[in-house]
Amino acid sequence: MENPRARKIKFLKKHKLPLEIMILIMNKALEEKKYETALEIAYKTAPYCHPKLNDAKVEMTQIKTLEDMSEEELKKFIGKVALK
Repeated sequence: MENPRARKIKFLKKHKLPLEIMILIMNKALEEKKYETALEIAYKTAPYCHPKLNDAKVEMTQIKTLEDMSEEELKKFIGKVALK
């Protein structure tokens, strides 16, 4: 008996995913100079191909001089530098 993972891999190799189909149709529309169709599909597929910046986790650290750091900040900084 075939395990579920092997079955899924076999299925994916045999069939195209919806996103792949949409991209194929978009490329076909571009080749045929059907720009409105291609653009419409591009808008629909973009969120699945390019993550939004606001979905990304961004950490920002304000840079201070050593003189401006508190005792706690200095201890943290020294610990980070010592680990490198």
